Amino acid sequence: MKYKNTLRAISFVIVFCILFLCCEKLFFNKNDVNSVWGKLDNTDIDILIMGNSHAYTSLNAKALSDAIGLEVDLLGSSSQYMEQTLENLKVVLQYQTPKYIVLETNCSYGDRKESMRGEFMGMMLQNSDGIKNYWYKLQSVVRTYKLTDVFTGMFQLVRPVDMWTRWSRFPDKDNYIADANGFRGTTTTAVVERSMQDVQDEYMQIYEAGKRTPLTDYNERALREILQLAQDNGIEVWMYKGPTTRSEYARHALEIEDVCRNYSNVTYIDDMHAVIAEIGLGQGDWYDTGHVNRAGAGKVTRYYGELIAERLGCGFGLERII
Repeated sequence: MKYKNTLRAISFVIVFCILFLCCEKLFFNKNDVNSVWGKLDNTDIDILIMGNSHAYTSLNAKALSDAIGLEVDLLGSSSQYMEQTLENLKVVLQYQTPKYIVLETNCSYGDRKESMRGEFMGMMLQNSDGIKNYWYKLQSVVRTYKLTDVFTGMFQLVRPVDMWTRWSRFPDKDNYIADANGFRGTTTTAVVERSMQDVQDEYMQIYEAGKRTPLTDYNERALREILQLAQDNGIEVWMYKGPTTRSEYARHALEIEDVCRNYSNVTYIDDMHAVIAEIGLGQGDWYDTGHVNRAGAGKVTRYYGELIAERLGCGFGLERII
């Protein structure tokens, strides 16, 4: 009897996996996968933006490409922490070596690892969905996740809300949306009550006072490994902090600067917090207190695009970003 129950359990798992894989093949929504994974073996990337939602909600990579005449792409996922960014870079370097990396610093803030390995494990698995080479995908999963994480994530992926997200494009599953590079076309307006000059001033007061919040050990270790890996491959790195209305992020800025001083390939630290007013962001340019909306992203993309164009000595030829 015991063996029969064991056999039934094994059979159930096998059937479940087969059905899940079949549904993935038929219904999987490719819009849920960052399109950069599909470009690595056929497109030379000049500038690769890497990070989490603070990167992909504030910068429109396609618009930057059109504006400066270089191939700009964005590889990121929601709530991504620095170890995931590191694994993404390792996979990218199996295919090609970008000239520049724009590294969004929010990935190194806070302690997201345990929450991501809990409630949001399915979101973590989505980060590696797009890796085309199964050997590279396996290596990334093994290095980033524990075995139990994979099972947890699989069960999360069949929750109705996640299943709908992943399987909502049948039969038009090959139709990429316009914002496939990661930029979210969010139009929601969360009106911020303070002026942007006040937000900027408060941020700079904390920064100039030298107040700090140390990076977590695993985030700092991953950040150092990313910078070293880029340096070993001759990649110039520009650190980028996307704008938010949260002045407490200033407490991490000096920690990031201290790490970057040890790497000669980190040539710029671009903190959009410090220039929020200059960018022209207004109270209605926010999706929430941590992310700009579509209109805000247009302003940030224009500002940063003009900065890149000046830095590289190329033209900026786009009249309208969004």
